[in-house]
Amino acid sequence: MPTSTTSLLHTTLPTTHLTLTSIIGSGSFATVYAATDLLTSHPYAVKALDKTGLTPDQLENQKKEVKLTQRVQGHPNIVRLERVVETSRWLFLVLEWCEMDLYDAITQTSGFPPSIVKQVFSQLCSALAHCHTLGISHRDIKPENALISSSYTVKLADFGLATCCPWSKEMGCGSVRYMAPECIDSPCTRSVGYDPFCTDVWSLGIILVNLLFGKNPWHEATASDPIYAAYRGSNPDILIEQFGITMEFNTVLARVFDPNPLSRPSVSELALLIDSLDRFIMDDPESCSTDSPVTSFWADSLFDPPYDAPPTPQLVSTSYTKLCDSGFDDGAGLLEQHARGRSDWIFTLPVFPPPEGPKRPDKDDEDEDEGFSFVKSAVEVLRVFVGE
Repeated sequence: MPTSTTSLLHTTLPTTHLTLTSIIGSGSFATVYAATDLLTSHPYAVKALDKTGLTPDQLENQKKEVKLTQRVQGHPNIVRLERVVETSRWLFLVLEWCEMDLYDAITQTSGFPPSIVKQVFSQLCSALAHCHTLGISHRDIKPENALISSSYTVKLADFGLATCCPWSKEMGCGSVRYMAPECIDSPCTRSVGYDPFCTDVWSLGIILVNLLFGKNPWHEATASDPIYAAYRGSNPDILIEQFGITMEFNTVLARVFDPNPLSRPSVSELALLIDSLDRFIMDDPESCSTDSPVTSFWADSLFDPPYDAPPTPQLVSTSYTKLCDSGFDDGAGLLEQHARGRSDWIFTLPVFPPPEGPKRPDKDDEDEDEGFSFVKSAVEVLRVFVGE
């Protein structure tokens, strides 16, 4: 077999009739090719994972991706894994062919009509709820990892960062614009970790805004982002002002973007909440009904914060409860120390204990949970005006 991603082009996978015809995309860990079956002319997508120079843990992660992709099979909105081909150098995942990813679809339309948004979002929720029911969180929910056809059939893909762990200390997992605040790396968050099932729900909320407006609500859910800081602080209705969404929709988003992960709805509950909305946008003549005709599109650039960013509110969080975990207590002290000197910071960093009960018997859990002691108290995050 060839030894580079470009030299794989126009080669045939061992024990198959599949020829790699072009590169669809590439990332840090894999390259995805278009492939054709020479006997049937049927198209496929092939994800190639290079094993060269990887540590035993990294090789195990590749195997975990295959295992979890196989485990979630059988759902109509999850990309179908046709077969796995392995050589001494490569691990190939042969996948069903889909027309494009959701990112490309959104960039071409700058957002979908409300009726199509409901149709697409319902399928995403169904796929992710299926994964959660099996005890698997995705951890990289974003438009690039959802595939879509011209008939708006959606397929959730790429389980490279998925996990069976009920609690994770692997920070910065996924794409920062879709991350919940508790999994963005900081001295406080990394010592405690997060519930990956709750972070999946947050990411779904960001995608929902993408689908409607072709924009993200903010760059990242941190104090340094002025829109997110305003949303968490002085102006919780900023999304109404920027996007013109209804109060009802804003209430749903407030639950999805709750800094307390345990207050967020489950994926299935979120699907019901969105389905129950009559309209997403105030004064929009088109309702959210899936029977509504496709009549309009939005025309703003994708994933840029809307309009001009408001000034960062002069808010700071300094109050927290005593934690049983001494490691995190040090982190909380560091938070307070920074807060004293920074009047322009806002902290929205709730920390909650992992679910009680037995640990899932999954070998992949071991490193993430090693040395973690349960936190019996949550950080009490209070937004206090500086000098008040």
